[in-house]
Amino acid sequence: MLRILFAISVGVLCFLCAYGVLRHYLKLEAQVRARVKSLGEVVVEDDSQQGALRQEARSWRSNLDMRDVTFAERVLRPAYVAFTGVFSRFAPAEVLALVDRRLTLAGIRQQFAPGKFLLFSLLCAGAGWGLAYFIFVADRTMTLGFMRFVQGTMTLVAGGILGGLFPTLILQSMISRRQERIMRQLPQVLDLLSVSVYAGLSFDGSLRKITDRMQGPFIDECRRLQDDIRMGMVRRTAFRRLAERCGLQDVSLFVTSIIQAERLGTSMSKTLQSQSDNLRERHRQNVKAMAMKAPVKMLFPLVFCIFPALFVVVLLPSILVLIKRF
Repeated sequence: MLRILFAISVGVLCFLCAYGVLRHYLKLEAQVRARVKSLGEVVVEDDSQQGALRQEARSWRSNLDMRDVTFAERVLRPAYVAFTGVFSRFAPAEVLALVDRRLTLAGIRQQFAPGKFLLFSLLCAGAGWGLAYFIFVADRTMTLGFMRFVQGTMTLVAGGILGGLFPTLILQSMISRRQERIMRQLPQVLDLLSVSVYAGLSFDGSLRKITDRMQGPFIDECRRLQDDIRMGMVRRTAFRRLAERCGLQDVSLFVTSIIQAERLGTSMSKTLQSQSDNLRERHRQNVKAMAMKAPVKMLFPLVFCIFPALFVVVLLPSILVLIKRF
């Protein structure tokens, strides 16, 4: 039964690959033929112009020769684009929005679309399913009969789930590392902004000076903020999108204070100074909280790793002496 399900799955996957490739090439050929036909239907009075159009049509026809294109460009990339489009069309909107949000928090939204991530997750699920099949289900030492079928089914399901969750775990790790880097960089940016504004620069000028001389994830988001404002986006909307892309409470508080200062007309230097002091105090409290959690986290390594070794070193000689005497 499991071999039949595996064969059906492989057949469906091959059919979808072939369908995506054929659909891409048929669409490409139809576009080229329509372009060549449009060139041939152009009415011209000058013979030289007509000759140029014929030359362009011949160049379009020559582009149909795919022998000089690599296998990856001819087969793999079109299939990849086709499957990505299928996932983007048939996936629920809520799932796409959630994946888009997670990719934005990880800072890879420009390089990785939600459809591509879902396709990669499916491929990982299939890899986990196949690995579980060849390692556990193909093991002849397992029980026979109905129990073997149940064990094999549960193993395949667990392998598929673990394989599908693997990209999500990697994405969550990337989000955590990026947010930690933003938290480490945010106090420095606030201090430099406060000093620059106190020196007489405007907020935009100070932010431009900082983004020109620093690197990091928060600086990249500030550059995107400046690009959004240059493109005509409302300032408060651009600042709110900055907070959404970072996904941190401290950044949200900083953005809210900037928006309120601009709306109410309060002093920007005092606002930045107060935000810098508050952020430094919150950072100090977080460090104290982490220091208070350290003894609890050290308890398990002490009990299971260090104490047994100490008992062996201290008590083993005494035990050996007692064994020799009695």
